[in-house]
Amino acid sequence: MALRKALFYLCLSIFSLCLVAGFGAAGQWLLALAALAPASAMLLAQKPDRHWLSSVSLAAVVILSAAGLLLGGPSLLMVLGSTAALAAWDLLNFTHAISGSLPDHARQMESAHLKSLALALGSALMVITIGLTIRLHVPFIVIFPLALLVLFCLDRVLRELKSN
Repeated sequence: MALRKALFYLCLSIFSLCLVAGFGAAGQWLLALAALAPASAMLLAQKPDRHWLSSVSLAAVVILSAAGLLLGGPSLLMVLGSTAALAAWDLLNFTHAISGSLPDHARQMESAHLKSLALALGSALMVITIGLTIRLHVPFIVIFPLALLVLFCLDRVLRELKSN
């Protein structure tokens, strides 16, 4: 539980800092201040009766990130901010989902969930970073089967993690 809460606050800090730094780099100081609002909403969403605020906050971060990209903000910061917001949203929803579980069962579920979250976010960030740094002009007919292969491999890894 302490690890999940620490990761939530870490992701919250990362997405706030990334969005503020991205908008600051683009010279959009008003939007940099507005980028702090989703973090506040995510903090308020920790209470079960305000659970819906986490989804609103995630949508706001994605919209702000898209706006930051359109306004010339650093794409790596915007993508990292959106990814961290997605992780914070997932951790918060997972916390609400297992709130009534038995402690032993919750610990097992938390371990498996954190592994799968780390695998999904890590692989996504790796692919995005590679895509931002290396410019390849590959036809769609080649990319599509490669994407299916990557999804298949991720599915196999997740199944292997669940079986252990």
